[in-house]
Amino acid sequence: MKKKILTAITVLIALLCAAAMLFTTTGCSLLNLLLGSYDPYARRTVNFSDMKYERPDIDETLDLITKKAAIIDGSDGETHEYYEMYQGVLDAYNSFIEWMSMESLAYIHFSIDTSDSGWAEEMSFFDENSPKVRQAFEDIYVVCAQSEYKSRFESELFGEGGLEDYVDGGVMTDEIAELMQRESQLVTRFNSYDYMDTVFEVNGVSGTISDHTRNAYSDSDYDKIYAEFYKKVNQDTGPILIDLVKIRNRIASAAGYDSYAAFAFNYLLMRDYTPEQADKLVDDICEKVVPLYTEASDSGLLDIIYGMNAYPVSAGKAYESVEKALGGADKRLKESFDFMDKYDLCYLGYDSNQLSASYTTYIQKYDAPMTVILGTGNASDALTLAHEFGHFTDGYLNYGIINDLDLSEIASTSLEYLFLERLDQSGLSASEADAIRKYKKASTVDLYISQCLYYDFERKLYSLPEEELTLENVNGLAASIVSRFGDAPDFEFFRYSWSMIEHFYMQSFYVISYVTADSVSLQIAAMGFDKAGGGLDKYFELLGWDYSKSFTENIARAGLDSPFSSDAADKLVNNIKLVFG
Repeated sequence: MKKKILTAITVLIALLCAAAMLFTTTGCSLLNLLLGSYDPYARRTVNFSDMKYERPDIDETLDLITKKAAIIDGSDGETHEYYEMYQGVLDAYNSFIEWMSMESLAYIHFSIDTSDSGWAEEMSFFDENSPKVRQAFEDIYVVCAQSEYKSRFESELFGEGGLEDYVDGGVMTDEIAELMQRESQLVTRFNSYDYMDTVFEVNGVSGTISDHTRNAYSDSDYDKIYAEFYKKVNQDTGPILIDLVKIRNRIASAAGYDSYAAFAFNYLLMRDYTPEQADKLVDDICEKVVPLYTEASDSGLLDIIYGMNAYPVSAGKAYESVEKALGGADKRLKESFDFMDKYDLCYLGYDSNQLSASYTTYIQKYDAPMTVILGTGNASDALTLAHEFGHFTDGYLNYGIINDLDLSEIASTSLEYLFLERLDQSGLSASEADAIRKYKKASTVDLYISQCLYYDFERKLYSLPEEELTLENVNGLAASIVSRFGDAPDFEFFRYSWSMIEHFYMQSFYVISYVTADSVSLQIAAMGFDKAGGGLDKYFELLGWDYSKSFTENIARAGLDSPFSSDAADKLVNNIKLVFG
């Protein structure tokens, strides 16, 4: 079977990228509060091509935030009224938003053409300086938490309990900021890696992946070519991830956590469930869903993941199909799509220099989501766009993408299923629509196994003693855990291809959110079988996030089942069968 350079699920992911990954705990309650008061007719959005990028001055940014912190804690030697402190928080926040917005713009341009040395230089600037800015802004939280006006700050700016975690100080020390600088530099180094121009040997002949596949005639030819390709990339990029693991483990230790998994779940991702709960979920998936995966593999269903090029679809047709199917389903979706179209806020490209992922981010300065998609040129692009349009709609309706990854992925994956319901309204041909249905079924089963595999790999990887973090050992680890996820050969290259999974570099332990979110999205999809439009109604009910509630609290608010309930895996299997037959 011909293998794609990236797994199908990697094409479908939505990386919240630069600002969303850097802007985690710091400022989120304040952000949601401020956004909730915005006048929807006062958006500052302009066409994407007119969004002005200007590298922010690091010294001015740090100086402003530091001075505002000094006003709040009185370390400037002056006496200030509360309203001055209140304004100081807003001034510091606005400076931080400017920084984040410029970083988002730089990242978007860089991801569209990673070979552009100018944008690569801008990303290097942010790699070096963003941890310093984040550290300075966290001090705003600390001084507010330690102020006599703590309760008032919470009620008027941060939300109830929004400062509680900062009473004893922040997490961002000089040591952690320096480690995060090194972390960002390694991530940019990975993102700059050029897969298509990588030269490797097959049968003694050197060439790129395009050179070699041009002369391939059989499945065995392709398998040999991709095996050598993955080995070569593994040698180049694997050491980058190994260095990242070492640095991240040191960050977690410096922050007072027993493991990086605990640090990532609690501090970076702010999850309301633990790594241990995720471990149990993976165990349940292995027991209940692996048989479905094996059946799909044996029946040949999974072949459609690698066979979609038989259904070529242009960027324009993919775009139009989502507009017709989803824009015609609800006036809020129509309004969101029209906004995206009016301001040119979706980039669907095919360039080999484009970042090997699709994502949606939010440019705060312009009150605008922005979607970037690496296209395939086939019908699966319509499904990818439906996914990203879910993130876009969340950003458009809520003036910012929800920073809870599990909820954010529900916003996107639910629209994939709702798109399936309306394929007959999409303008795609019958054969294209049928291929998309089969592709989504195959991708859904693949999602649960591949993302659980990735999560299990990360859990074990970050548990290795530092002296055992060698490329040989990590390759051995990757090979050893594959058998846990079924006998099908679809992960035969994971021994080496782990070094190409963007999430391992961009945001560790992200991948389990695809599992938790899709299990909820399947519940929403199943509602369409009980009542026409029921899934869409529930989607918008959930999308009206209660920002004071966590992931599991939000889904309970909407009357949906937790992915961690004792019978969740059984219900998941039933919903897969209900939705796909």
